[in-house]
Parts: sequence; C-alpha cells; structure tokens
Amino acid sequence: MATKDSTPTRVSARGRTPAGTPTVKQRWTAAKARGDQTFDPGVACIHGHECHRWTNNGICIECKRARDNAYNAAHKEEHRARSRRSAGARPEEIQAYRKVYYAAHADVAKERSREWEIQHPERVRKRSIAWYHKNAPRLREKASKRRAENPEPSRISHRRWKQANKERVLAQYNKRRAIEIGAAVGDRKVYRKYVKWARTVAATPCYWCKKKTKPGARHIDHIIPLARGGGDAVENLCIACPTCNMRKSAKLPEEFCGQSELKLA
Repeated sequence: MATKDSTPTRVSARGRTPAGTPTVKQRWTAAKARGDQTFDPGVACIHGHECHRWTNNGICIECKRARDNAYNAAHKEEHRARSRRSAGARPEEIQAYRKVYYAAHADVAKERSREWEIQHPERVRKRSIAWYHKNAPRLREKASKRRAENPEPSRISHRRWKQANKERVLAQYNKRRAIEIGAAVGDRKVYRKYVKWARTVAATPCYWCKKKTKPGARHIDHIIPLARGGGDAVENLCIACPTCNMRKSAKLPEEFCGQSELKLA
C-alpha cells in the first residue's frame, strides 16, 4: 500500500495531475523557456501514450507520428511528384548528396538495392536493357579492344558459349540467311524455344517419312525453303530425319513427293 508521502511523477491513465507536481501547462511553459524541442508532460495523452510531447504545439510524439503517417499514405503520389520536381531543379546538389550518403552507408545501400531488385525483377530487366542500348557503342568498342588484346581467351569463351547456346546460334544463323534473301522473320524468342524443344524431345516422328527420330539424330527443316519464299518462323519449321532433309534440299513439299517413302501430313 502506497504511503501518503509517495508522489508519482507520471500517471498511467489520462486524468488530473497528482498533487504537488507541476501541471502539463507549467512543464510546457518551462520547456519553451529553456528552448527544448520536447518535454515530459507527466501524464498520458488522450490516446493513452505515455511519452514526450512536442514543445512547439504540445502534441504527443506518438500521436503526431501516427497522424503524419496517415497523411503521407494518403498523399504518397503527391509527395513523390514533389520530390521529383525538387530533385530535377537541383540535380548537381542531389548527386553530391547521394555520393556522400553512399560513401557513409555503403553496406546499407547495397542491401536495400539487392532487396529492391529481388522484389522488382521485371523493372530490373527493363532498366538493364535500356542501359545496354544506351551504352551499346561504348560496350562494343570495349569488347572489341579486349578481344584484340586477348584473342585466344576470347576464342575459347566464344566456343564455350556456342556449345552452351546451340539454339541461339541456329536462330541467329537462320535469321541472317532470311534477311539476306529477303524472307520473313518470326518471333525469335518463340523460335529459340522451339529449337530447344526439338533438340531435346525424346522420340518424335519425322515430318516427311514419319520415322521416329532421336535427339542428336534429327534436323530442323523449313517446310517451305527460305530460298522459295518460306519464312524463318516457328510456323514454317518441322523435325526431319537427316535423310529426308538432305533429299528435300530446297524443294517445295509438292516437289519432294515420291522421292522417298514420303507421307505428307
């Protein structure tokens, strides 16, 4: 049981200030006189926050923070637009500030950057593509200089890349042929997926003779040859056995009939 001489300096709920202690107004006035930014009111606010209050307006710090967060959430786009306008009006100052900040907080900045990239992979991809196109001439010049200075490592690296990306190599080769003779070119992303599937699918029949073909023992053929007006697109591709592909050469499907056990689908 509390004794009569025990005088608490703060109450747990909003109410009258205990006898013998300064009132909220007195504490506020004293804080203003001292020039303090915050002061201890000695009592909880109307929302039950037992914390300091701002001297300039007498509002509880937690209440002010909650009110500011709610306002900022409701005016997020307005704040962003204002920040962009402000940054655009003084780019040199902003750039200098960022350099100083990143130098002082390098680890924190890198961690935040990694988290953002994980959360926004599509935006990162678009930004990388835009950056590459913007700096393509400089990057090509740098790559050419590196290859000229180190020809053998470059050749080895190029051979490894071709072995690991056979479908891209074939797609690029056929695209170049199609462009040279003026043939139509289809979507290359879909084209590469088809080539990869055609190279790895288990047993699938030849489009011309219907014999089963296996990976490593089949060709990818243009149904209508490029030289005869066919397009270099997935719609004009088929899987053929080596024998049919070599016999067909640049013939149209109707011209190829009868040269083998051909059974057109």
